[in-house]
Amino acid sequence: MDIIIIGSGGHGKVVKDLAEQLNHKVIAVCDPSDTNKDSAFWKGIKFHKNESELKRYDIKEVFIVNGLGHMAENSSLRNDIFVMLRKIGYIFPTLIHPSAYVSKDAILHDGVQVMAGSVIQPGCVINENSIINTSCSIDHDCKIGSNVHIAPGTTLCGNVNVGNNSFIGCGSSIIQSIIIEDNSFVKAGSVVVK
Repeated sequence: MDIIIIGSGGHGKVVKDLAEQLNHKVIAVCDPSDTNKDSAFWKGIKFHKNESELKRYDIKEVFIVNGLGHMAENSSLRNDIFVMLRKIGYIFPTLIHPSAYVSKDAILHDGVQVMAGSVIQPGCVINENSIINTSCSIDHDCKIGSNVHIAPGTTLCGNVNVGNNSFIGCGSSIIQSIIIEDNSFVKAGSVVVK
């Protein structure tokens, strides 16, 4: 499938690599800052300055991948763009790295990205536009809300619920049956026991 990536920063680079690992063709990037346009990594990829330029593409032939990470200074931007482009009719495919393990009993919604080395066990539900980043372990029956970022190296024990728009910092561990409320920010390296 042909892919357009939103954003060309660090997370954009990772999802470009992920899309190519899955044999998708990245045909363009939409990034208002344009700062990475001339980098060797993006060589040969067309850059657009804003979302209105995407109207030239047929929404039935092009898929969108959200390359924006979860930014503390503007945590709603990733979700705002996802909602806006979906209203227009674009589809955000679910992308799962070939080295990740996702149980056939897990449910992953539109736009979910599962990065290299991650494990998602049976009974898990990962809602739309969420990131399960590099080498995460999501154990049985966890529920991850929409627009959540589980940062690299994080462990969620069984039956953890993470609310919408939350960020779980890298290397964190959350014990079983913990509920993380909507819009939560868990600092890197945290151990959550209550």
